[in-house]
Amino acid sequence: FLSAGVNRVTVRPSGNTPVRLDGLSVTRATSGPQPIQPIEAESGTRSGSAVVENHGYASGGQYVAWVGQGRQNGLTLQATVEKAGAYMLVVHYANDERKTGHAYNADIISRPMDISVNGGESTRYWFKNTWSWGNWWARSVPVTLKAGTNTITMYNDPANGATALGCPAPCLSTLDSPWAPNLDAFDIAPIRVN
Repeated sequence: FLSAGVNRVTVRPSGNTPVRLDGLSVTRATSGPQPIQPIEAESGTRSGSAVVENHGYASGGQYVAWVGQGRQNGLTLQATVEKAGAYMLVVHYANDERKTGHAYNADIISRPMDISVNGGESTRYWFKNTWSWGNWWARSVPVTLKAGTNTITMYNDPANGATALGCPAPCLSTLDSPWAPNLDAFDIAPIRVN
């Protein structure tokens, strides 16, 4: 998923073979068998503490907040695709959580979110601080979808946090959050269009 303007694209080789790129051209997927599918967060099914709130800079003027503190406080989306395969779920979010600090050391917090597709095992992704609750950024996460209707569930389970067994180093519990970021909108796009 690319934003308007200049984008940085990182290419990582698989194995020891170097990758040399001279240029990269992209074409917006506006038509075809599987165009980008936009979904507003407020159109999803909320559970527990998750609520719809208003914000002038949010897509459609609304977003979903208070997802977290366990699996019971989440957001579930329905996504229908024609073909099974690898897709990108682009999450438009805001996060301005800070621990302590001052202007020169703000102790910003990246909020984690657990994402489960069709009731499968969840994967945890981290969403960087956006420096404002009204500054909406985008982060893409890969998902595997089946043909037809898919259920994508998002939550933040503290059991998967910095005190959990297997947390990647460095696990700093003081900079961990039991909340997911505020969720504005989503885009679902096939990784390969062919």
